[in-house]
Amino acid sequence: YYTNIMNIGRRYMSVKVLNMLKTMVISYLITGIMLIILSFGLYKMGLSEFQVSAGIIVTYALSAFAGGYIIAKKEKTRRLMWGIGFGILYFVVLFAISLLIGNDIDNSSAIRSVIICVCAGAIGAFATPVPQT
Repeated sequence: YYTNIMNIGRRYMSVKVLNMLKTMVISYLITGIMLIILSFGLYKMGLSEFQVSAGIIVTYALSAFAGGYIIAKKEKTRRLMWGIGFGILYFVVLFAISLLIGNDIDNSSAIRSVIICVCAGAIGAFATPVPQT
């Protein structure tokens, strides 16, 4: 009996992890596409540093919003917590990638980025329609 419950629990958690990974992939595809568009705008239109920074912030916000929306729609319960969790995970991966490629990260931009990612993930989750029971 106990091993049966453990197997059910493992399957349940593996579905949750798989949903989060799929959502992360979708969100980072959105990020990649938006950054390519932004770099094209920088190349062709000579965008200023302020415009590029604003574009990066919008990219993070839209990607985290989309991820929060998708994960909350998949999970159906505790949607806001899933959206916040997604925003945190999205920021952690961004932060890790920035450290790995050697970017200098100052505290104010890191704090701003984590606030944007977490809030956008939460807002995305909040925007999902309430599931009908």
